[in-house]
Amino acid sequence: MVSLAILVIVMTVTLSLLFAMKSFAERQQSKTAPRQTARRAVDYLAYYVGGAADMNTQNTSNNPNAVVTWYGKSSDPALTGTLKQASYNNLTSTQATAGLGELNTDVLTLAIPVNGERVAANWTAGTGQYPAAMSFNYTAGCPATGKAVPAGCTSLGDACNATLFQQATGAHLEGANTVSELLTLSDSVGQWAYYRVTGYGSSDCSKSTADPPAVMPVTTTLTSYVNPPGGQPSFTPPVTLNAGIRYVSFRVRRQNPADTESPLNLEQKQGLFDPDTDNPGTAFSQILEDVEDFQVAWLYNRAPLAASPNVFVYNVGPAASALRIPATEGGVTLTGAVPSQAGPAGVTVSAFDVTNVAGIRLTVVARSRPLRFSASKISIRGTSTAARSAINFRPEAEDRTQGDPDGFDHHRVTTTMLIRNRMLGN
Repeated sequence: MVSLAILVIVMTVTLSLLFAMKSFAERQQSKTAPRQTARRAVDYLAYYVGGAADMNTQNTSNNPNAVVTWYGKSSDPALTGTLKQASYNNLTSTQATAGLGELNTDVLTLAIPVNGERVAANWTAGTGQYPAAMSFNYTAGCPATGKAVPAGCTSLGDACNATLFQQATGAHLEGANTVSELLTLSDSVGQWAYYRVTGYGSSDCSKSTADPPAVMPVTTTLTSYVNPPGGQPSFTPPVTLNAGIRYVSFRVRRQNPADTESPLNLEQKQGLFDPDTDNPGTAFSQILEDVEDFQVAWLYNRAPLAASPNVFVYNVGPAASALRIPATEGGVTLTGAVPSQAGPAGVTVSAFDVTNVAGIRLTVVARSRPLRFSASKISIRGTSTAARSAINFRPEAEDRTQGDPDGFDHHRVTTTMLIRNRMLGN
């Protein structure tokens, strides 16, 4: 009996230590996980922000559509149509309920160059943005003395050229049709417009020396057109297709909105954010779990307001007196506390316009997974439940206030990224 009593005492002490160490290990993992998640998210987002560009080498404002805040959507190619918001500051409860993303988080849309393909377009002065048929002088796969056979082709010729052109423009199937990604056209004075191929013709390399050269014919038949916010411009030839542009959007959204305990995720979409379809839609993919907040502050290359000559960063906190982009400025309406998007030539452009943004400050807040009750009690933060809960909350980030006390560990990471192509020119 004495031996049994000693064994029971030893086992009790051993198991107590075992469970205590296990809980402590879980607690340490809970503290480490949000730090790792926040850093990975910031590194991932910074890669895209730093490289944002629209390859418009003629525009004096440098990459005017590198960061997208607004665009027009219409059934008429010549009209601005209904303005759609592509970037948001602090989604409202109405927008969050509609499925655009998590309440009070931001949405950001960028233009990212994926290759250097810029192709001359056969364009006639006065032609609209979306002529039913046009052609491009694309000859990457056409025969030429000393030219090597490109990867993906067995020999040089029309078949190879057509294949390379489709690859360069991001051709893919939508239903039964092969269409391109959303691209841009720019002219000799830097005006730009969105463009999309909906039908690829057959390459004819023999026309590369014609006047005008018409090697790669395409067609565009759409029922919904995407335009710059000011509507399509009247291009001044020569016109160039920027084939290597792709658009990418980021948001934070709960994996299962009906379950408040389900993970919050950083999500990414290949394409412009569209409030008509991304609510929530199926175009977004989950990138990182447990990212609960994503905030953007806008850094301007010069102070937008003469009354505040030393203020260059907007949409920053503290939340109670946040310095946000105003609703109107210089006769230009700035809706939703995001930069306006430059209109057509001759239209007044606000000092808060997105073309004047030189960089973006990114703030990401990540959180831990819920802890078991036994693990959550192991904490160096305080001996009472009230003391521990008082500092377990989502921290304030830019112009978003801190959250209520909860049972999670949180970590905030902030980085400032200059848009390289705007700092260095096109």
